[in-house]
Amino acid sequence: MSLLAKSFDLIRNLENPIDKKERYKYQMTDLKKGAMLVYNSRTFFVEDVFTYEERNKQGKCKHAWFELKLYCLEDGVTSYMEYEEDDEIEIYFCQNKLKLGDIGMRIEEIEAMADEESGEIDYEGESYLYDDDYRAYFLKTGAPEAECYFYDFETKAGKSLSIEAWVNDGEWEYKLYTSISVATHKVEILSVGA
Repeated sequence: MSLLAKSFDLIRNLENPIDKKERYKYQMTDLKKGAMLVYNSRTFFVEDVFTYEERNKQGKCKHAWFELKLYCLEDGVTSYMEYEEDDEIEIYFCQNKLKLGDIGMRIEEIEAMADEESGEIDYEGESYLYDDDYRAYFLKTGAPEAECYFYDFETKAGKSLSIEAWVNDGEWEYKLYTSISVATHKVEILSVGA
């Protein structure tokens, strides 16, 4: 199916579109699979919603955040947007997917920064300072939960660099992403999905 045909198909089958005058009433926490939103003058279809949980020693969730897998109707590119509800809703849009080699560091150096709770990564002329590291569980409908470990770094301007450590077939796999913080009013919700 061509990009244009897929985009038209998604628009034609959009469930429960929200009237423009009513959109201000909806927020990220209302979104489900099949939702549609506009961000940065681009329209995105929510292909899936994933959950991450931090748990206490008893295995109960103490904090959760959500990741939206987005399909852009204009260019067909898949993107990701995360949100969490703390005192307010915080939204992050993933900009780039990287490899460890892109930042010129080995995982042992990242782990040492986490142990010291201090350090920085220089990438594309910006300094990302150590922020936090933690274990989380990835939940996807119809799939077994997966355990991962996060190392978070942030610039003074609020850009983030996250390093995710996953075990895949007994081997460690590392995924790196840069993302930016997004103000809630920058996301317009067209439909909350089914």
